[in-house]
Amino acid sequence: MKRIAVMLMLTLGACAITIPAVTKFPQPPVDLQDPPPLTPLRDGAMMSDLLQNATQNYGQYHIVSAKLRAWNRWYDEQSKLFKKK
Repeated sequence: MKRIAVMLMLTLGACAITIPAVTKFPQPPVDLQDPPPLTPLRDGAMMSDLLQNATQNYGQYHIVSAKLRAWNRWYDEQSKLFKKK
């Protein structure tokens, strides 16, 4: 009976101990970190090549712009959550 009482006291006493949790700021998603490279124009390109290259790079710009907005949104949300703790 005394053993049960001692075990109960030790168990309840161990529950009262608090251990502080240290949280680290989370890493951003990998797909938001590296933008795709733009296509360089080769030497001696014709005017049609210039137009095609500009069109491809314009599309890539919009992809990179969307990723940057997503990264900024993610960072703002995470920093607000991190500062609340």
